Amino acid sequence: LNGSGTGTYNWSPSATLSCITCVSPVANPTVTTTYTLDVTNSCGTASDSILVTINALLSVSASSTNVSCFGMCDGSVTANPTGGLSPYSYLWNPGGITSQSILNLCSGTYTVTITDASGCNTNSTAIVTQPAMFSATATSSAVSCNAFCNGTATATPSGGTSPYTYSWNNGQISQTVAALCPDSYTVAITDNNGCNTSNTVSVSATLPIPITVTTTPTTCGSLNGTATANISGGGAVPPFNVLWNTGDTSMSISGRAAGIYRVNVKDGNGCFSFADALITNSNGPVVATNLVTDVSCFGLSNGAIDINITGSSPFTFSWSNGSTTEDISGLAYGPYEVVVSDASACSATKSVFVNQPFAPLSATTSAVNSSCPGANGSTSVSVSGGTAPYTYYWSSGVSAATASGLASGTYSITVTDSSGCSLSDMAAVSDSAGPVVITDTISAVDCGSTGLLVLNPQNASSIQSYQWNTGSTAQNLSGVTPGNYGVVITDTNGCKSALVVPVKPALPPLKPICLLTVDSLTQQNFMAWEKPLSSFISGFNIYRESSQNGLFQHVGFVPFSSPSSFYDSVSNPNDRWAKYRISMTDVCGMEGPLSLEHKTIHLAVLSPNLTTKTLVWDEYVGYTFTNYHIFRKNSSAAAWMLIDSVPAAVTSYSDTTFTFGDTLYYNVEVSFSGGCSNLSLKTPQPMKSNLNSSRSNIYRVGQDPTPVINTDVDKVTLVYPNPSNGLFTIDMTNNVSGYASLKVFNMLGEEVYEAPSLKGDRQTINLSKQPQGVYYLQISTSEKIITKKIVVE
Repeated sequence: LNGSGTGTYNWSPSATLSCITCVSPVANPTVTTTYTLDVTNSCGTASDSILVTINALLSVSASSTNVSCFGMCDGSVTANPTGGLSPYSYLWNPGGITSQSILNLCSGTYTVTITDASGCNTNSTAIVTQPAMFSATATSSAVSCNAFCNGTATATPSGGTSPYTYSWNNGQISQTVAALCPDSYTVAITDNNGCNTSNTVSVSATLPIPITVTTTPTTCGSLNGTATANISGGGAVPPFNVLWNTGDTSMSISGRAAGIYRVNVKDGNGCFSFADALITNSNGPVVATNLVTDVSCFGLSNGAIDINITGSSPFTFSWSNGSTTEDISGLAYGPYEVVVSDASACSATKSVFVNQPFAPLSATTSAVNSSCPGANGSTSVSVSGGTAPYTYYWSSGVSAATASGLASGTYSITVTDSSGCSLSDMAAVSDSAGPVVITDTISAVDCGSTGLLVLNPQNASSIQSYQWNTGSTAQNLSGVTPGNYGVVITDTNGCKSALVVPVKPALPPLKPICLLTVDSLTQQNFMAWEKPLSSFISGFNIYRESSQNGLFQHVGFVPFSSPSSFYDSVSNPNDRWAKYRISMTDVCGMEGPLSLEHKTIHLAVLSPNLTTKTLVWDEYVGYTFTNYHIFRKNSSAAAWMLIDSVPAAVTSYSDTTFTFGDTLYYNVEVSFSGGCSNLSLKTPQPMKSNLNSSRSNIYRVGQDPTPVINTDVDKVTLVYPNPSNGLFTIDMTNNVSGYASLKVFNMLGEEVYEAPSLKGDRQTINLSKQPQGVYYLQISTSEKIITKKIVVE
């Protein structure tokens, strides 16, 4: 306190003063106090007062917002001062930041020192925590049978913040998913903070029933070929239920013409498998494999088969993929069967397998950091799949698996295998003292959409620049599409960190088949499905199972603008069943997972005696149903008649109510509730109305009463040249007697040609006015119906 004037001083209150008569005493109040000074002299007494304010004690509390996801740097701290005299100054440690708050912090301990305007200071500490590392394990149970789809998979998250949401790449969204076929499945898990993790699990298949088939050839023009199925080893459990496509239920069949026969086997566990038996004419043409060109890159269709034929030309060819030429190309991995017929209508059969690399070409990159300053980092790549040896080319100019002497930055690598298959990837080299930068977890980008890449630097104020491989210099990158993105971040010291951020494409969802049936008009396999409401779907891929169990080959593509249905012109439902799966592709070129399989019903009829027709069929696979409905009609009646129904577990029926002497036709049907949606199916043109049932092939039993299967492998009648420009010669030498009529149908089942009465052993027909394409020639006699596929070029 400072007084002025002459006289005697008297300060009050005296309790907190060093001196009450001094001109300038020292006051030490503990609370705000008003001091009064009285100065007395000869003139009298003068008074004055002064207020001494005691400010509140300076204190500070530091608060924090925790990191949302493990490993990210999106936490924050804030200093909250009280007391003292403002304004305040702040100093955070570590980092040296002088603001009241700091954003984009990684987990850690942060201490702030605060100083007020009076020079008083104090400090406080805040802790930024993060959730436990967010990860997931995935477990699975194998399918009970090799061809079944009853596997399961379960995702178990660890860390993160519950509750969690799940998204599997087959479209299911529960923690445990079921009805899985043997395959790999990826689950993406999101926690309550929006953090993501993923894992992949494989649903394994059990060992298939090991079926080996032996055959003996038949003499051309005779029916003395045999085939025998043998089962040994593997996971097969007796007893075995055997069914050939001829209707026979024993392990062996005999009295057979040349052709391809299929045997189905179901074991005691209900597991199913099949094998094909190829019977050849002993005095027919000889087929030898000259050259097989395997698929060069996994998943491509550039294989080829070159065969040599010796025998009596001209030859006709019928391949399992529908080709009618001697040699075929543009082939995917898998088996291909061919039936070759010579000028005498004698046949040979052969199966040829086209291989591919065991796995797609795959690469994993790694890097060793460099010093700052310096150029002593390195990048490496590890390669698997494809066909070794591999060649390498780094963007740094190095042609080896490892590139060294590298400064910080991103480096691209191109790997090429010995077949010319290649892929590209990236690796990032950072300075060991470079800035710490974390990227937000990036979700897969849907077709037609774009994503956002967000960088979270630990000390944002120390960042000098960002440089993306796209040319952008922004901190965050928007409008990203699937691909690898590299970024180099430089701090104020000139040290750099580099990151490679992969953005994956989201796959189209699984698309189920609605139904699969044998079309009654065309006797071709017909399948239908419902279209999704999307403008980014380009179409649907169709896959049919080959002669190898579980191996599906691509057989067609249906554009999104077309009706959502498919006629398989190559299928022969009168000869054997077929299985199908479909997938969706989007306009970005990505293909979704394959659907669950659907399988047609194949019907055969045996005549054990004159009063009984024994119907046997293999089961439908695709949807749940309760009964098989059995239909029959005869040559004198136009309408089909439902003669009986049997439970879904029964696959045979004995008919004793038919009229002896009639030509009989049989058909087996299953139906399901709901059907397919006509609204989505009929765009852009109407579909057939019967879309709620699946029917078998139509089996005809003649008066003899010898059953006949309409099949392309029936080579008793020879049609040549095939393909042709429209002129075909039909040679019926050595055929059965009693030819009645000839008809030709196009792919829509429309009759385009008819010869109501055939005479002689040779007939010529002219289809040159018909459009190019595939047609079916049907010869009907009193004993049988023979169907031939012909091609007009």
